[in-house]
This record gives sequence, C-alpha cells and structure tokens, in this order.
Amino acid sequence: MLRKNDQVNYFVNQNETTFKILYVKVVKGESLNPGWHTPMQVITTDKGEFIDNMPGNQFGYYKKANPGWDWNKEIGKNVSETKVIWDKGFCWLNKN
Repeated sequence: MLRKNDQVNYFVNQNETTFKILYVKVVKGESLNPGWHTPMQVITTDKGEFIDNMPGNQFGYYKKANPGWDWNKEIGKNVSETKVIWDKGFCWLNKN
C-alpha cells in the first residue's frame, strides 16, 4: 500500500487525476487502523494501491467521514476526476 513517500507526493503535487482501476478488495477497517470499525476498500490501480471508505449509507455510522466511491463498478476502467489525499498514514483515492 502506498505510504507517504516521493511517489505519493507526485500524485498530490502534480494533480494526477486519472487511474486505471485493476482490483478492489474490501477489508476490515481494523486491519488498517485499530480505531476504524467499518469496512474499507483497498483499490489497486495502475499507479499503486490506495484506500477509500465504503460507499453508501451503511458507512454513515461514523458521522465525520464521507461515504466512499463504489470502486468495484470501475474495475478495468480509466477513472478521471479523482483526487489523491494523504491522511492518517494512508494514501486515499477519492472520486470528485
């Protein structure tokens, strides 16, 4: 999984916005951070791995977080209008 490094800085600083989605895996939130109690998505792209929250209302129990994008429906596609965010020790892929 991408951690803070030069590659992550490239995505953030160069406004890289198009990624080919190769694979999406749903994992227990606790496997990424002991304080995360809801499932998370790990998104494998042509440019590395990122995480995102789960989509939809089922995620709404943690009111400060926004629901994620349904990355499963994007597998095999080039997705644009995305944003890379570095937060809580991970590189997040968000769809605008």
